[in-house]
Amino acid sequence: NIDPRHIRVVKEDVAKSRSRVIVGRVKDADELGANTIVYAEVEGMEGLLSAIVPGTVNYNVNDKVKFVVDPEGITVGNKPTVSEVIASKVESAPAYIFVEEKPAKKEVPTTKEAPQEEETAATKAPAAKKATAAKKPVAAKPAAAKKPAAAKKPAPKK
Repeated sequence: NIDPRHIRVVKEDVAKSRSRVIVGRVKDADELGANTIVYAEVEGMEGLLSAIVPGTVNYNVNDKVKFVVDPEGITVGNKPTVSEVIASKVESAPAYIFVEEKPAKKEVPTTKEAPQEEETAATKAPAAKKATAAKKPVAAKPAAAKKPAAAKKPAPKK
């Protein structure tokens, strides 16, 4: 398997690394953001070679292209399955400590405190009623309907 992020098509890289060059024919190229994904058919390989090339490239179908493959992008053998990757990550992950949540403690009044609270609540309620009753304004009696005052005529000017 070859990681497409470890494949380059720069002419200078091809000239420097002749032993890591793969020649292929372009079958498709898709622009994806700032990169172009190039799909090429390489003799001796099953399927298409995928390469992520920085920038926009103008390849036509069946153009001959030289690819440079970085050694760190090559994996030999089968790729690990998702469950194998998770299992390997679990082995190196730090242990998780489960913390039990304790319910909040309810304060239960003792038998001596309970009657005092009831008495204070009983004494406060009537006092509050009396205070609000004293503060109520007395309803005003509706005023008798007043007759509109007769409009005075202005005095004639001399």
